[in-house]
Amino acid sequence: MYFISDEKSRVLIGEAAIHLALTEQEINVETLIHQLTLMARKETSGPRLALIHAACEWLSDSRALSSQHIEELNWHNMSHDEPQRSSSDNVVRLTPNSNDE
Repeated sequence: MYFISDEKSRVLIGEAAIHLALTEQEINVETLIHQLTLMARKETSGPRLALIHAACEWLSDSRALSSQHIEELNWHNMSHDEPQRSSSDNVVRLTPNSNDE
């Protein structure tokens, strides 16, 4: 599947990401797909359900494509003497400001 050109599908991925952020969960491909699956179970609108499934498929395809290039990317990072990063370095987390507490 190609890049999601439908803005509504991208909005659904954003909705899933915001839910994960607000519930202080990690945001990655697996958790986004899981959240979208939960959203699909509650969805009653056929067109929106189709968009959710398209978004899940796009995320699954992008995960498969990115995993094919991990060794190459790791080699590239090592060749520049950069420290290796764990996958947790790529997680977006919201933390409250000291003023919000």
